[in-house]
Amino acid sequence: MTYKNEQRLRELLSNVILEQGDSKKYEKKEIRLQKKMAKKQKKVDAVLNELELDHNWSWYEEIYHRNQGNMNGDALFYRGTHITYRELFKKADQFAATLSYIGLEKGDQVATCMTNMPEFVIALLGANKIGVVLNIFGADFAPDYIEDILNRCNNKLLIASDDRYHEIQNVVEKCDIGNKLVVSLTDSLPGGFDPFDELDEPFYKFANHAKKFAKNDPSVVLWDEFIKTGQEWMTSSNYRFEQPVADDVFAVTYSSGSTRIGRPKAIVHRNRGPIAMARFHDKDISGLPSTKNMHTLAMIPPHSYTQLTACISDTLSQQGTVLLEPIYHQDFFAYSLMINRPEFAPATRSFWVHTMKTFQEKFPNQDLSYVYIPAIIGEASSLNEEKLLNQKAKELKMGRKKIPLPMLVSSFSIGGGDCEHGGLFFTLYKSTFEKLCRDEESRGLVPFALAKCTVVNKKFEPCHSYELGRHMWTSVGDMIGYQDNKEATNAFFVQTPDGKTWGDAKVWGYYDKRGHIHMKGRMGDEFHLSGGIEIPTFLLADAVLLDIDNVLSCEVVNVKDLVNQTETPVVHFELQPDAKDSFDQIMNRMDARIQELFPEELASKVVYRQHTLEEEFPLTGCGKRNVPALEQEGVSDLCFIPESRKKSQKRIL
Repeated sequence: MTYKNEQRLRELLSNVILEQGDSKKYEKKEIRLQKKMAKKQKKVDAVLNELELDHNWSWYEEIYHRNQGNMNGDALFYRGTHITYRELFKKADQFAATLSYIGLEKGDQVATCMTNMPEFVIALLGANKIGVVLNIFGADFAPDYIEDILNRCNNKLLIASDDRYHEIQNVVEKCDIGNKLVVSLTDSLPGGFDPFDELDEPFYKFANHAKKFAKNDPSVVLWDEFIKTGQEWMTSSNYRFEQPVADDVFAVTYSSGSTRIGRPKAIVHRNRGPIAMARFHDKDISGLPSTKNMHTLAMIPPHSYTQLTACISDTLSQQGTVLLEPIYHQDFFAYSLMINRPEFAPATRSFWVHTMKTFQEKFPNQDLSYVYIPAIIGEASSLNEEKLLNQKAKELKMGRKKIPLPMLVSSFSIGGGDCEHGGLFFTLYKSTFEKLCRDEESRGLVPFALAKCTVVNKKFEPCHSYELGRHMWTSVGDMIGYQDNKEATNAFFVQTPDGKTWGDAKVWGYYDKRGHIHMKGRMGDEFHLSGGIEIPTFLLADAVLLDIDNVLSCEVVNVKDLVNQTETPVVHFELQPDAKDSFDQIMNRMDARIQELFPEELASKVVYRQHTLEEEFPLTGCGKRNVPALEQEGVSDLCFIPESRKKSQKRIL
């Protein structure tokens, strides 16, 4: 059977090779889109005007005003400890006062390297109250890059959790920093002890290391001492600060680092982003079911803006509870779900796929009935992965505590966006019921009200239907820019001939016949063929993924030999756990499809590399698939070509 997905792939390939699109379809599409957008835009404009008039304040003020009637509700949960909104704001106010006491003021940046813990949320709120900006970086960044960050920030204070301080201590000691606030992961544990130590210990042993650091270094300050200073300073007549507004800086976070391992770009955000995101997630604007009082798992590294917006800010804005998870490891994700019992559980594709493959074998007597919004963030899942995820979701009774019937077929990839555009647009890529529909093409992106998308050609003009182009979008949550990197900022913001400014996501995309946008793989890894033809790697991956019943995952990399000036396509794949056909049948069919669909000068070079449960795809520090690692592996001894092609080549010889 030829599915719509294969027809789509053939049309995309035809347009890439022949460089032609269907302008008539595009004209019809443009008319339909204009009508849809005109209706939406009136409501969007009204909300933006409301934000300008009534919400021109700090993020702290936004969260505070939204919870004035909810002060006794749980804001944070951490390994058995419940912290109410009243306690959260009280401690944030004390933290803000201490920052003021040591001489920090609006606009100052404070280097921050922390794990997901209550003190991180308190610090984020407290700093934002007086306009101090947390520059939140990862301990796994390159040492000289961390030193750069420390030297760019105000030297009056460094904030670190004790597990992270241990990793960056050697770099910190090279810098002149007045106060080092080191917070122990045990500070907010019940009685200072971990109630889940048997589960946690193989991954992290909770102990108070901060006291040891303070004993050996007089510039190290402990949490209770730091907060107490603010408590006293709050009553002083000298305690004053300049009130931040919506366009002031909210935080500095970092990109995922999937293209610049160890040196992710620093992204500067304004308060307006999370404030607008909170308003557009309200039920009266979003048109979605209310997320009020939702329990959200927060385990993504804090230097990711998605963590700050989707997991922390959005949850607090809806009077929900943030379930703080300090351990970030693919093998720990299942334990984290059982410890925290989240309703909304965002994680990377790799975390979800690995967990669903292994959960029942590890925990035969457990289910996931409390999770009713499982979400993949950071990268989209394939139709093939969605098949496995939905199958396991049904078996694990996912959502049954919230909804009376088993979960229907749904997409785990319900969110999209990136740090530069304001984090997670909760419904940007939503296509419920469509991911698993084989004889219909997925409907692509359904942009959230505050976001606009486009796909343009090399001249930055709108593409025709099924013409591959550059996918760009914009929203009120767009970043200010990359810190100290004017060149990258200027390259990111692109102006099209119609005078509109967009953020360049540097990914491929296309319009379908309905005018919906489909986002595809990253740009910059194309195969270069004769006649100036460029074929993106994702097209090869899409061809492999047409075998839904047998192939689970696929990533194609372009291995370049700069000396010999050659490019070799390496197809990395993993089979479905319940693949229906034999390995030889799968491989011969996979290779035959590639040989048929793609030009010979590319298809004849394709080699394959299998991954398994025992040797899955490598991950970056943020848990996404590590494409640079696959490129670095190159054409290894693990690569092969199918027997059918070997025999064919022998016959030709």
